[in-house]
Amino acid sequence: MATPRWVDLALGAVMGASVVLAATVAAEAATPGELAGWAWLAVGGVVVATALFRAAPLVGLLVGAATLVGYHLAVGDPLGLAWPLVVVVYGVARAGHLRAGAGFATAYLATVFAHRAIDGAALDGVALLHSAAQEGLLLAGALLVGEVVRTRVLQAETAREHLAALERGQEEETQRRIAEERLRIAHDLHDLTAHTVSVVSLHAGVARERFDRDPEQARASLATIEDASRQAATELRGLVGLLRSDNTSLSSDGRDAVHRAVEAARSTGLDVELRLDPPDLNLVGPAGLAVGRIVQESLTNVLRHADARHAEVTIRKDDGALDVAVVDDGAGPPGDLTPPQHGVGLAGMRERVEVLGGTLRHGRGAEGGFEVHARLPIRSGP
Repeated sequence: MATPRWVDLALGAVMGASVVLAATVAAEAATPGELAGWAWLAVGGVVVATALFRAAPLVGLLVGAATLVGYHLAVGDPLGLAWPLVVVVYGVARAGHLRAGAGFATAYLATVFAHRAIDGAALDGVALLHSAAQEGLLLAGALLVGEVVRTRVLQAETAREHLAALERGQEEETQRRIAEERLRIAHDLHDLTAHTVSVVSLHAGVARERFDRDPEQARASLATIEDASRQAATELRGLVGLLRSDNTSLSSDGRDAVHRAVEAARSTGLDVELRLDPPDLNLVGPAGLAVGRIVQESLTNVLRHADARHAEVTIRKDDGALDVAVVDDGAGPPGDLTPPQHGVGLAGMRERVEVLGGTLRHGRGAEGGFEVHARLPIRSGP
């Protein structure tokens, strides 16, 4: 909080009064009214200098030193040189003008003591040096105190700024993590609903067509719909629970998600071949969970868009990374373009992969169909 201006004015008045008293004693005057004009000029200079020690310390020091030099050269009374300027000298150093303050103080003392030495009437050589040392030490002390205070204030300000920067950084990091978590949850919700709706839609069509001709097949399709709906409800409850807790994933095992996605696709009549290398490969940690979602989304796209009969899912661990490939024998995208309906799922897959520092490729296969290839570095090994 800034110091009120009246405090500096009051301090200036106190210093001015002390100079009046000291000058009266030095001049051996009966009353302050008997002081010479130069004495009153010096008093005014000290008042101004002290009042400006915070607002304009260099200006105050110049005014105070000039009037005091004039007083000492004109009057010659043994009025102390340093103490009337000690406050403004402190203010100069406190404002960061240490060199300027030291230069002013040195020139001020040198001028007055040179005049005294030339005059030769006031003090002998030893006494003159002793007085100069005392006055110089007093001003040097004021400069030192001002510099120390300035340094402490700067350190405190730096600490406050650093703390504020840390708080801003923590807030930004929190907001970033919240945004990432919302995006991840949105991806999970998209993957879950798209996969389940595709399975339900296909089996509902089968049940409708076979209801009269093949009741057993229709019942099997309805049972698959029931299982898929139940599984979706379970995962949706997990998703809601995730929003209410600090959990980071709906599932702790990507391998389970892969098997469920493959079985669901097989239940629609799609021939899905699953290869794991090694066969007991565990898919845990962020990379394993991402693999489960990639397989689920890729097979969902195959069911919805590819018009395929066969699909291959290959997952292998190689050189500290997980490689996953989903290839189908369907129609594939027209030309070299990815159809718009693939965009949402593929964009979500790409974001998942890139967050983990991996790579994703997709497009028409060498023999037709559509291929999705992803490589994910393992950060918490399976």
